Amino acid sequence: MSLISPGRRFEPLVAAKAARASAAQALLSMYFIGQDAVTCTQIAGSITLLLLLILVLPDRHAQIPDSRHDPNLAGQFMPVGIMSKGQKANAELRRLMNLSYSSDGIAAATAATHAQLLMEGPRRQSGDKDAGFASRFASSDCSGRAPIGYSRIYIAYRADARSGTGTASDPFDGSTAQKFDTLLRTRSENGVTNLVVCIDSGTFQTEGVHDYLMGVGHLNKTQAGGFTVNRGWRVHGAGMDRTILKLADLYLDPSTGRYLVGRIINTYDLDSHGVEVSDLTLDDNYPSLKPRYRTALQLEAVSLRSDLGQHWIHNIHVMNAAGEMTEAFPVEISSQAKSPTEKSSGNVVEYVTMDHWASGKCTAIAIANAVAEVRYNTVIGYQIAYGGWQMSDVRFHDNYAVEAGYGFNIDSLHNSGVVISHNQIIHPQSYGLVIGGVGQFVSFSISDNIVTLASTDPSNTLYGLIFQGNVSGTRVIGNRIMSDQSPLRAHAFGLYEKGTQNTGNVFQGNQMSSSFQNSLQGGNCVYGNVDQGGAALRALSNTQGTACLPML
Repeated sequence: MSLISPGRRFEPLVAAKAARASAAQALLSMYFIGQDAVTCTQIAGSITLLLLLILVLPDRHAQIPDSRHDPNLAGQFMPVGIMSKGQKANAELRRLMNLSYSSDGIAAATAATHAQLLMEGPRRQSGDKDAGFASRFASSDCSGRAPIGYSRIYIAYRADARSGTGTASDPFDGSTAQKFDTLLRTRSENGVTNLVVCIDSGTFQTEGVHDYLMGVGHLNKTQAGGFTVNRGWRVHGAGMDRTILKLADLYLDPSTGRYLVGRIINTYDLDSHGVEVSDLTLDDNYPSLKPRYRTALQLEAVSLRSDLGQHWIHNIHVMNAAGEMTEAFPVEISSQAKSPTEKSSGNVVEYVTMDHWASGKCTAIAIANAVAEVRYNTVIGYQIAYGGWQMSDVRFHDNYAVEAGYGFNIDSLHNSGVVISHNQIIHPQSYGLVIGGVGQFVSFSISDNIVTLASTDPSNTLYGLIFQGNVSGTRVIGNRIMSDQSPLRAHAFGLYEKGTQNTGNVFQGNQMSSSFQNSLQGGNCVYGNVDQGGAALRALSNTQGTACLPML
């Protein structure tokens, strides 16, 4: 049984509720009707009444914290289990509103949001050409005045043979890869920082990073190509699948005779922190590039590497990536900082959809030597959905991994304090979660995840959760590992430990199918694990008479 829509996309329903939404909606409707039938006085009265509602009625959403810097905001989002095929919330609504939900999940926009829409109409009617073009963008960075301390450019696919001046009313022409990349490359490499880049709807060809290597520069010394992004850049499209950046070609390194990694967005240097990428599709174009080059391809979407972090990747669609040369990291945030106290921090990856994996090995969303929050993402069909290395205080929550080889894999170097919670791993081809290996894996929290196993291959062995060495002090609590296939055609383990030095771990309150085997080594505390009917698991008996963690 597949839970994937025909287009191989899961689309989260993000809904909102506000106390004054109905009043705002009524006034909004009055305004638009009023363009034809209501007098200017009535319109003005509606606006005045709406402003009074905003000022007088209580509104706990009036000051909206940036979710990158306020961990409490994450808890206001829709639980990952509430999903609806074919429905997506507007990206800017998600960013502007501190969301709360009614019991039936029906959305209602806040009065503040309606006020913004209400006032946009008169601006358009007044002949503001910039407002009409800027309104296509989900991000508020692309409408109104540029954010304080930032410059801003607009890029469109122009067919009038004009270069443009980069304003909303006269955007730059990005109709070829050379034009598009040159606009960004020249600014990044000339040290332009704090730049908002607003890219209109359309498919834009790009060479991506092309011949540029961080710390080396361009390998082609006569004709540089591609582009990078610099410190404080905010790159916004007009929406996923509306603005598409498509990789056009690859660079052949003459010193090795091999093609470099094809990557669409990459930071310029290790000082390029505070980058935001949103509201667009990154298409690595494997179906076209593979027959052209007829060799192993390494194709990735976005890599933000810096020592200070503060990166934000959100509301993007990644497709047609590949890892045929080595393991690929299509979406990556990383750092080269040497000390844990210097790690890249304040990073967020959210509302990313990844599908159409082409071939090879990969970790679709990877965090390396950085602190980050990875939430509300959907990865379909990639080899490994989520993972990383050298992580501390990284939180993976409310994500989906669908028909991936692994839901999670963290198996290298020193990792501590990683939280993996409230994720759904649906039909992994081999493993739900893999923790441990070469390195140290200390004080993980793995809780309230759902792993659903199924297979059409009777010779296959599936694992819900496996510790494969050097895992200690980890809590495995409240997870549900089951099958939606009856009977399950493959051999399956719910919990499995192998290797050495898996010690001091807690397995408490988990639910697993009684048909699964479990194999844990000594040195753990096991208590209160049950089967699908709530009965104690005979294959996972308690190691003591009281709970390992009594407070739970």
